[in-house]
Amino acid sequence: MYRLLRKEQGAALMTVIIITAVLTTLSVIFLSSAIQGLTLSKRQSNIKLTYFAGQSAIEKWFNVIQKESENEDIGSDFTQEVTATNVDDYVDKIIEKLRGKLEDIEYIDVTSRASTVAGLSGDDYSEIKLKSLNMIGAPQLLSGGKKVKVKIGIEAEASFDNPSSPYGNTRQPIYAEKEFIFEVPQNDFKLAFAIATAGDLYISTRNYDGSGNIRSNVSGFRADIKGDVSAFGTFPKDTLWPEQFYYGGIMAMHGARMDIKGNAYSRAFIRTGPYRGVSEAPNFNDGSMINIYRDAIAQCLQVFGNHNLISVFRNAYTFDDIEMNGEDSIIAINGSAIGLSHYFETRNHDALSAIISSAPVHNLLSEASLRSTIAVNGDVIIPGGTFRVDDNGIFTGLLEDASVFWYEDTNGIRIPFYKMYSWGDKDIDDPDEYHRELRNKLTSLSSVYLNGPFNLFQLWPSRQPVNGDNDIETGGGLADYVINDFINSIRAVRSDTKRPAGISTPSAISGAWSYELAANWGYYAVPLAPDYNAVGIKGINYVKRPEFVIDNIYKKDDYGNIIGLKFDETIWDDVPEISESTYYYYTQSIFTKLDRAGVFGDPDNIKNNLLDYTQLLANRKYPSSGSEWDISGEHGISKLIEKAKSRFSVYTTNGYYIQVDPSLSPGEYNLSLLAGFNLYQECANSRAGGDFESDTEYYLVFNENPNIDLVVDGVFNGIILTAGSVILHGGADIRGAIISGGGGTWSGGEYQPKLTRLDRNTSQAVKLDHGEYAGVKIVPATYSDPGIVKVDFYLGLTTESEIIEKGGDTYLNRAARNSLLRKFSEHDIYLNTIF
Repeated sequence: MYRLLRKEQGAALMTVIIITAVLTTLSVIFLSSAIQGLTLSKRQSNIKLTYFAGQSAIEKWFNVIQKESENEDIGSDFTQEVTATNVDDYVDKIIEKLRGKLEDIEYIDVTSRASTVAGLSGDDYSEIKLKSLNMIGAPQLLSGGKKVKVKIGIEAEASFDNPSSPYGNTRQPIYAEKEFIFEVPQNDFKLAFAIATAGDLYISTRNYDGSGNIRSNVSGFRADIKGDVSAFGTFPKDTLWPEQFYYGGIMAMHGARMDIKGNAYSRAFIRTGPYRGVSEAPNFNDGSMINIYRDAIAQCLQVFGNHNLISVFRNAYTFDDIEMNGEDSIIAINGSAIGLSHYFETRNHDALSAIISSAPVHNLLSEASLRSTIAVNGDVIIPGGTFRVDDNGIFTGLLEDASVFWYEDTNGIRIPFYKMYSWGDKDIDDPDEYHRELRNKLTSLSSVYLNGPFNLFQLWPSRQPVNGDNDIETGGGLADYVINDFINSIRAVRSDTKRPAGISTPSAISGAWSYELAANWGYYAVPLAPDYNAVGIKGINYVKRPEFVIDNIYKKDDYGNIIGLKFDETIWDDVPEISESTYYYYTQSIFTKLDRAGVFGDPDNIKNNLLDYTQLLANRKYPSSGSEWDISGEHGISKLIEKAKSRFSVYTTNGYYIQVDPSLSPGEYNLSLLAGFNLYQECANSRAGGDFESDTEYYLVFNENPNIDLVVDGVFNGIILTAGSVILHGGADIRGAIISGGGGTWSGGEYQPKLTRLDRNTSQAVKLDHGEYAGVKIVPATYSDPGIVKVDFYLGLTTESEIIEKGGDTYLNRAARNSLLRKFSEHDIYLNTIF
């Protein structure tokens, strides 16, 4: 029994030893497993911390990008207009700029050890390196091209490597994508002009002082302007005042000549000479000339002076009239005459468009006045008509659409027919009454007694450019024809109230009008209910030709991309064929495209689209009450000056930026003296290479003081933007553009342009004739002035194909703008959001 017990104790010990060994083994296994699990857990936790740190860094970078996307100027240094074809390049430029805004390495407080990373050691934060920033997929233009949506991807490497522990994580890849919307550079003012001014664009052989005395006078003074021009222009305060000579605009006076090798736009007039007896004697031989190589668009084309010439190589578009007042003068339109206004109910002066040859009325039936002629080679589209007003400008009756019919009896007594007619109140309510009587007289009297001698319509065919490149200098061969052949042809057959021998006139005139055209020593009429059929009208012809379409109003897609011309030849496709039965629908179809007959302010008609180009820097519209014009400059030159004042400040240390000291005393300052170096010589030297590419010296001049007038009399390359006026003397040779406010004031931190409104005061009309209200004045400096001024928006290039090629755009003025702004971008001056 005893021995048995001893054996049991030995067995128990062995059991304990075995159990202990097993437990120890298991403990080691469990401990190893626990340690391994803890290690894995620690590593996994660190991986997660590293990932979260990387995502935090990316979110921080995305926040920076989001803030930058709210900057409307983020793409201001992109040198082209953003379209669907180059939006990738635009976004790449933005991403390149964003990359510079982001830190290459971000440090994230992974373990929340401190309120800032700066106080931590390398063991306590994660390091995230930015590897790449990329555009993902295709960007999308939004809001008509004003914004672009972009998906951006960020690739990074995150590390959390604690050297005092085995749980580090190195170079863990992190990636994320996010969409952003960026602004696309926009500006209300597109620089497509050699000259744009809120005042008058004025040229004269004379330079007057403030007292009206002549300071200098040069015969043959002229300006050669290559590119479009736009002048808002001077105007009378009241819409009812009938005296037209209170309007300025684009003006040539005292024998000066202005050649505009582009389009000419004016909210006021394109006019030559002084009205008889206002600033000069009635018999003053003015001799001024304006030649417009493309289209003329204005309230009125008007010759006031004697021995004047206005020639238009393509079409003339007028909100009001084409009117002749001066003696022995010519208005010659190679293309079509197109009146834009057909809003009869307003009875304001420029709410109806007509062609008026009233030189005999204004010059007491002088022989020289009978030689004054308006000639149109293309279509005659006149949706309004001449109308009689009393001295207060009140409408009293509607006359012919073109000129007036003249009665001359066998004794040589001459009188316009409307003075033979007995006017009454009925003629306001029933304008057809006058025209019934006129047509009765036309059929009962011989043409010897009643005819239309002062307009020559479609005696010659419209010429088109013959040079495939359409050279700027000659208009593709049109200059010689219009200024010489066409004008000489007019002079050869005018000055006779009877048709000259050997001259055949067309039996029908193409176009559209409402009553009668007095032309070609006869008349052309449309149907008049109930008894009068059409006499000599046929369907439109010339306006349907591609060579004569409006060349700078564009059709855009939903993204703002230009897809063609808005008013090309196809706009006339739905005009019905003309016949007695369809004439009303024919004319209304045409007039609706021009002015939405009876609907004022339709934004999609031709009139309002062209009006925008005459009102670049200010606007003028009919008042809602009373008869004084409503005017505003807030959307144009004011905003342009204020924006420039703010944004040009970054260029103050740039040698190609010349800012005029606004504290200078009022007066005239030569641009070269303000520059502080030999500016004219620098620009002249830049051109010495003789080609476009080597001409590099381009300067931006900015003047915010409206009482400072800038004088240029040498070679200058660049852009002048001024609140005051610009005076160009002989020798001025500018490549670039001029934008002028023409004076004004600053009030409450805002620039208010002068926008000159004249009282019914002839002394102000005299100042107008002397150029005192001009925003750009071209006059001689001395009696020995060289006598020629040049402004070249095309920067020395001479053909359209060359300009388009260098500027990288399908359209001429847009290509020229690209070239000019690119010259500045080469000097780190980025102007796309300004100009």
